[in-house]
Amino acid sequence: MNILDQRAPGRDWGGRLIVPMAHDFGGCALFYFSERALQSARYREHLSGIYGEDIHTTSRRSPESILRRLAGRAPMLVDQIVVGAMGDYDTPCFQRETDIVVPAYVDHLTLNVTVIKSSDRQYLLYFGGTLKFDLRKRQIRKKIMDKKFYKHEDQQNLHFFNDRQQYSAAIDNSAFCIGPPGVVGWTGRVWEAIYAGCIPVFLSENTEFPWEDAFDYRKFAIMLDYHYANKLETVLGAVPLEERDRLQAEGQRIKNNFLYNPPFNQPDSPFANLFRILRKKKEKFVRR
Repeated sequence: MNILDQRAPGRDWGGRLIVPMAHDFGGCALFYFSERALQSARYREHLSGIYGEDIHTTSRRSPESILRRLAGRAPMLVDQIVVGAMGDYDTPCFQRETDIVVPAYVDHLTLNVTVIKSSDRQYLLYFGGTLKFDLRKRQIRKKIMDKKFYKHEDQQNLHFFNDRQQYSAAIDNSAFCIGPPGVVGWTGRVWEAIYAGCIPVFLSENTEFPWEDAFDYRKFAIMLDYHYANKLETVLGAVPLEERDRLQAEGQRIKNNFLYNPPFNQPDSPFANLFRILRKKKEKFVRR
């Protein structure tokens, strides 16, 4: 942005740039809910360069307020089109009128799965995410992993697998795969789940999902808010077997829209959906 200002001083670049973000923070320089952010000298130095302020001084003056402001959208990204995983519209990191939420890249082709019929799977549910990435909703992953909330432990697969083969077997033999919030309102494992025929269960609030303008998530996923984290066995166990199979079949039908498969110019690819949304939004982009 500084280079653009130097080349064309005084010009308003609002709505002219499409900025893909490889991190999960969207238009923010750091995660909005991180209470530890300003304790890091590296982050403070980084933010000082972005915002043109001495964060070392201001953070001592009012750490909470300065955190909330500086962890917000970077000034140079206001009114620009940010493309990334961030879709949490209760933060300043995501602008619903301009930004585009895309599915995270997952290495799904390394999974060894056979897509067993949902009603024939051994386990009711699987969750094996790490506990340290619960920034969006503190302690929710710990609650999911707490076995006191399950009456039938033999129906739950609650293990973190570093081994890819063990992980493949877990999601290939579970009817539902739990996708709690992490840094953003969903975890990238939900796309691996869809690929494996494991019905994704989203535990999210105030989040926009990839391509939700075109796909009704309720047709291939279970959508729950946070307070269901300790009721998963009851809720998911009540889903009829024929409904499980229907949800799984729909997920298999639309899965390519959320998975990056070569060649990337296929009509049902994530890139096709990205350009479709860009065309829809173009009337809102201000040309200056």
